[in-house]
Amino acid sequence: MICIDPSPSYFAPVKLPMLDADGALQEHRFDVLFKRLTAAEVKAFFEPRVEGIDGQTIGKQSDADVVRPFVLGWREVKDAKGYDVPFSQEALARLLEIPNAGTWIMTALFESWNPSTGAVSLAAKAAEKN
Repeated sequence: MICIDPSPSYFAPVKLPMLDADGALQEHRFDVLFKRLTAAEVKAFFEPRVEGIDGQTIGKQSDADVVRPFVLGWREVKDAKGYDVPFSQEALARLLEIPNAGTWIMTALFESWNPSTGAVSLAAKAAEKN
């Protein structure tokens, strides 16, 4: 069965590789709550951009700027002491200051538009085990 009126948002997993203090590569995983787009909105997203009224070419945005409007929340984002960080635009801005965080979130967003890759959110993996 499929519902033709899907939820307005969904969680998708993000994997963010970073070096720890000792220089060892660590893969940090968390779930991002993305705004769900229609097929027409996804298609329009990839259409060539035109020059904006201020003369700047739309589409020359950073990866962080690209994903910002699609990120509505998250799970498993912690502070240095291991406490949950509640989602806010300010907290998102802090997360996007981590080098390549925007790129990895954008990768998760694009993969979520074609979920046949087998990406499963952390909560969905936990539910499968139970």
